[in-house]
Amino acid sequence: MAVLGLSLPLFGIAFAPIFTPHLSERYGRSPVYLVSLPIFALFILGAAYSSNFGALAVCRFFAGFFGGPCLVLIEGTFADVWPASSTVTYYSFLSLASYIGAGCAPLVLGALVTAKSWQWTQFVTLMIAFGVYLFGIGVPETYPREILRARARRLGHSIQLAKAESGVTFAEMAQTTFFTPLSMAVSEPLVIMVTLYLALNFAVLFQWVR
Repeated sequence: MAVLGLSLPLFGIAFAPIFTPHLSERYGRSPVYLVSLPIFALFILGAAYSSNFGALAVCRFFAGFFGGPCLVLIEGTFADVWPASSTVTYYSFLSLASYIGAGCAPLVLGALVTAKSWQWTQFVTLMIAFGVYLFGIGVPETYPREILRARARRLGHSIQLAKAESGVTFAEMAQTTFFTPLSMAVSEPLVIMVTLYLALNFAVLFQWVR
């Protein structure tokens, strides 16, 4: 129970790779960011004012669920902006950012909790989310398919695009983002080893961040 407050958002985030690609394929990157981030912020606010553990657990889970698309989609946005030759560079920065954030947060917010209260961990998250949202409003769409669709709508033209890579029918979408990854997690040695490595990393990290 002691680590549920930390682990429940991760369970929520785990659902993001299942549905985020389909939303992005159909509506572009920007709408997903601009819709999911405010909902994430609302659940963070709910967590800050939760009066019992049940409410806190629900808010933390759904904060991860609605915040997850931003984590998943950032890789696609980077791929839109930078060429494939830069993949290693931006993946390195993404990985580094996640570990630096998880490592520094207890040091910075721990002092704030001591001086104020635990709710300030959520308030600081809200402040960061608000700043990111303001920045995101001015960022143009980066997904090539959506750029072409928007241009066609603006000019009043019809456009025929290739089939979405994440699938069109529900069966195709489920196969692409659920069943195939699940199969790879138990049948591909490289995926198995990386999964175990990440599981160990997160277990050690969150075991001591309490």
